[in-house]
Amino acid sequence: MTSAGYWVETTASATTVGSWFPGFDEASPAARFLGAIDLFAVWWVIVLGIGLAVLSGRRARSCAAWLVSLYIGVALIAAAVMASVA
Repeated sequence: MTSAGYWVETTASATTVGSWFPGFDEASPAARFLGAIDLFAVWWVIVLGIGLAVLSGRRARSCAAWLVSLYIGVALIAAAVMASVA
């Protein structure tokens, strides 16, 4: 953990979008949704979309957009499930 993690007093990853909005209650659905989105995972999904586009002969933007929307959808479903369980 970096010194910034000790300063903020959290164990959450610094690369999640939720770490940019510390004002949200951690148990709120919005905070759980933003906490489920990791920037490195989004980058990985975009690179995967480019690779799939090269292999399939389709446009890279459409493949990457489809995969990113799938990732965001899964994060939304995970946040909804966590909100309904808690």
